[in-house]
Amino acid sequence: MMAEPNQRPVYACAEWEIDLARRELRSMGEAVPLGGRAFEILAELAQAEGGLVTKNDLTERVWRGVFVEESALRVHIAAIRKAFGSDRDMLATTVGRGYRLLGSWRTRQMDAPLQSAAPQPLPSTNIPNASFVLIGRTIALARLWELLSAYRVVSLVGPGGIGKTALALQAARTPPTGLRPTGCWSNWPRCPIPSSCARPSPACSVSSSKGRRSPRIP
Repeated sequence: MMAEPNQRPVYACAEWEIDLARRELRSMGEAVPLGGRAFEILAELAQAEGGLVTKNDLTERVWRGVFVEESALRVHIAAIRKAFGSDRDMLATTVGRGYRLLGSWRTRQMDAPLQSAAPQPLPSTNIPNASFVLIGRTIALARLWELLSAYRVVSLVGPGGIGKTALALQAARTPPTGLRPTGCWSNWPRCPIPSSCARPSPACSVSSSKGRRSPRIP
């Protein structure tokens, strides 16, 4: 059956659904958090209907001509496998070539939700305004947002004074298109720590409204 112009496919296999209309991965009807780029990769694999999609094809389609390191693709592949949980093997790797989505997927068409013409208001936060210009952190900032597009929480770790907080705040102030950060600023050193608890190692966490939690990274 031919799809109507305002319809998008929904791919279903066992308990899983990949809804291109609502841009959702669902398990037993419940949405599973997944970052925007990770979902785009999953959508490309679903539309290939079990066929191999090469790494080059995925990066060209998802990043639309922007050069990215292969490590960026691996981050999102790991996020998809984490979202699948015990069914992570449905996302198969062909070493050195690319990926394919395994399973017997059925397709149905659904109407795409109407897009509101009014811009959505930005979420309210208490992120402070910048008091200085962050220099020399362009690559680190891009890497941080790449991770935040796949995971719900990313922690920056390292010795005090190297700029973890400055980098995290700058990421919160300058989200790329398609990502809407949510959260608040908390000055952790001012928080009382019970004497029975060990003092945590220096770290700074940044969260986004999409994706799943990741381990801390240096």
